[in-house]
Amino acid sequence: MRISIVGLVMVVQLLGGCSKVECQSPGECGGNPCCWSVKGPDDEGTRCRATPDARTPGGGIDSFVTRACVSDEDCTAGGISTEFVRCCSLSEHPFKACGRNCS
Repeated sequence: MRISIVGLVMVVQLLGGCSKVECQSPGECGGNPCCWSVKGPDDEGTRCRATPDARTPGGGIDSFVTRACVSDEDCTAGGISTEFVRCCSLSEHPFKACGRNCS
């Protein structure tokens, strides 16, 4: 299943999800990941994680998690392996997020 960050954000907005933003980049988390989670129609917002390898970006049937980023390197920091290797701008949020591509 292919998940588009832009498509997912649009679904969350249409369903009335509201985002809580604790962080916008790893720099606000002492270099550890700032992760963005969506479960079902609920945008759970962003939160700092405790370790550099926390939260590998990916998605399931009704959930999605990725990292907030400043550059592509933030998407694989901590030695994680993921398909979400591009740091993409999101007009709907005050942060960029890791995705497969930025279209």
